[in-house]
Amino acid sequence: MAMDLGGDVKKSKTMVYCSANEDTSTCSLSCPAGQRPDKVLFASYGRPKNPGNMNTVKGCDHKKTAVPYDWTKYEINPECHSDSSKPSGFTFDLVESQCLGQTACSINPKNEVFGDPCPGNDKWVSIAMRCSDRYMQKDYVMDHEVSKLVTSDAYSFGAWIKPMPVVTSTGAAATKVMTIAAFGTSIMNKETKMNLGVIQYKGTGPKGEAYYYDENILDVKPKYASGKFMELSAGEWAHVFVTIDADNNGVFYVNAQPVQTFTTASRPDKTGSGLFTVGMGYGDNYVPKEFNLGMRSTVKFVML
Repeated sequence: MAMDLGGDVKKSKTMVYCSANEDTSTCSLSCPAGQRPDKVLFASYGRPKNPGNMNTVKGCDHKKTAVPYDWTKYEINPECHSDSSKPSGFTFDLVESQCLGQTACSINPKNEVFGDPCPGNDKWVSIAMRCSDRYMQKDYVMDHEVSKLVTSDAYSFGAWIKPMPVVTSTGAAATKVMTIAAFGTSIMNKETKMNLGVIQYKGTGPKGEAYYYDENILDVKPKYASGKFMELSAGEWAHVFVTIDADNNGVFYVNAQPVQTFTTASRPDKTGSGLFTVGMGYGDNYVPKEFNLGMRSTVKFVML
């Protein structure tokens, strides 16, 4: 019997946004009841262009009414932007770590938080995020009891997969990363990583590639003997499987053929705090992401 997973399911969504000056306020964002932030759309500290919150409009009766501001006018000012001299995506990552998965969050527009992208100038922050109910409507399978079965450092896991083509609403090819099966942990600190063993599929249009990763080694992609990365066809069944022995030696299999080797010290959480999901991965603050679009069958976990 196969599971037919519908992918990323959102029934409702709302855009929230704010701008705040470093001297006067914080940037506070909250979602409507039943929704949580799941995507940062804009984030910049410094002197982003066209900052704003609500507009005030005076009607013919001279009454003033607050109307939504057009946050799509927010624009990065390259001469004063918090990503300057920082790793790419620094500002987005900072906001995501504070807000995603929460019902509300506040960001302090301070140099102590973002650094000082243009000393001697007044600065502010502008942020826009999407709220949705997908954390309630996600299409996936969760069985954290699987992690409790881990009793040694040697194990295998994998599944039969039949991914769907990844296309836009107009039929054009698109790209999407989807989690096939994932081991994680509910313990989050500087020493512990969320993703302890993950098999994913990255599809582009009618083709894609399956691969293994954990936060020690990142992506392990299958290759042909020629060195070319192996592509899978959407709409066709394929068997993907990973084995890792007690000496940290791993092998990635596609259709029972060993197609890549690797080494990793990452293992499922044996403390009782482990997570195991099929068809979904976790981001910061356990925000669900990378939902699977397609069919899964015979998901298997084996102790060696």
